[in-house]
Amino acid sequence: MSQEISLVPGRFVVIHPGHIRLLRYAKSISEKVVVALNSAGVTEEEISWRIGALQGIPFVDQVIAYEENLGDIIGQLRPRFVLRGTEFQNLAFPELELLRSYGGELIFSSGSYFYSSEDEISSNNHSGVLNKTSIPSYLERNRVSPEQLLAFSDTFSGKRILVIGDSIVDEIVMCHPLGMSQEEPALVVTPIEKKKFIGAAIVASHCANLGAKTYFISVRGNDPSGEWLDGQLKKAGVNTNFFIDEHRKTTLKKRFRSGKHTLFRLTELTNKSLESNLKSEIVNQVRKQITEVDAIIFSDFSYGLLDGDFAKEIIEIARNNGVVTAADSQTSSQIGDLSKFYGVTLVTPTEKEARQELKDENSGLVQISEKLRKKLNCQYLLLKLGPDGILLHGINSDGSILRTDRMEALNNAPVDVSGAGDSLLACATLSMTVSDDLYVAGILGSIASAIQVSRVGNIPLSIKELKNEIANL
Repeated sequence: MSQEISLVPGRFVVIHPGHIRLLRYAKSISEKVVVALNSAGVTEEEISWRIGALQGIPFVDQVIAYEENLGDIIGQLRPRFVLRGTEFQNLAFPELELLRSYGGELIFSSGSYFYSSEDEISSNNHSGVLNKTSIPSYLERNRVSPEQLLAFSDTFSGKRILVIGDSIVDEIVMCHPLGMSQEEPALVVTPIEKKKFIGAAIVASHCANLGAKTYFISVRGNDPSGEWLDGQLKKAGVNTNFFIDEHRKTTLKKRFRSGKHTLFRLTELTNKSLESNLKSEIVNQVRKQITEVDAIIFSDFSYGLLDGDFAKEIIEIARNNGVVTAADSQTSSQIGDLSKFYGVTLVTPTEKEARQELKDENSGLVQISEKLRKKLNCQYLLLKLGPDGILLHGINSDGSILRTDRMEALNNAPVDVSGAGDSLLACATLSMTVSDDLYVAGILGSIASAIQVSRVGNIPLSIKELKNEIANL
């Protein structure tokens, strides 16, 4: 053979980051990558569209359509490798004997989990803040129109949301660099501006600003940070119910920045579980309010507020009353536990959080989503992939699996990515109270996230901002 060939067979209905990783891996082991596109039962127009989409990927050298049987293509190309996703590892491969007859090899892989997003589908790198080029095809295949999205957002004002989460204050300290220290290899800066923002409770502020009647339940310290947080939430129109713990500090997270760069972070916190009496008081409060809310959102930062049994008790109360539940358990420097949210309607983890929960660094993205959904017994999952957007996965009410889809990140030039997941969680949950359409929740949450990362700090998202972006689709 003049060159080694990697043959990658599949249907490729929606090209998501898992496919890109697989194709990148194929290119790393061969000079030429040929994608074999299974066209059985697909119209010629759809085949043409899929071939065009695949040919636009930098790692793909050729696309060949086939119907079910790969034998002819393998016999013609005699590829050194046939590469398939790990989800096909336990399925039959009829052409294996033919492949082995000339020394070919069948490989199963999910591609590399560690990668740089700079070489992702380069044809999608457009100028401007919000990249909406992928939205029309997403809306078309999911049978959703911008007019429907506007109608959904109009109904947010009639919804009632209860947010339960950690009490956190974010502070950004803008600094001017003075230079390097003469005594040690350390950067010397001087603070020039300080600004505080609502932390985890920003989910409640988002919901209130999007029009919903919003309640926030949390535990805080008897300190200035806690008082400031309570005041800011009330100004944002959130109905607060803080339980005071005299032995707890209200978490204060400081970021020291210079220009667009974060120099370092400093967190003041008390990282311990709640006393049983406080848990009982919160559960009793939830029982009182449960008939007055449409959804409960858990905004968890693993700082001791929500442990497994406590969260599960609240989820059970919500389920018995037909209330939607959604959860995000963020982990950055601390250890998270998604399993505490067993039985929620919607969960929005990052890929890292999902892999940590499953202790799985090798499976593909679709497999990771399916495994986590089953482990958490949730109905819907939005897997956050950073600059690669989100993967949408879930089941219908009858238990049948929904088509996995992808919504790419809609902001090409993020200013501050902190808070992206909070806005996604708030908007997607509100959408779920209107309709159980996962694809609507995914696009509305993605638009909200793109708006949020276009400014520094956790700033409440407004319904006007959201509707303006939808109107311009």
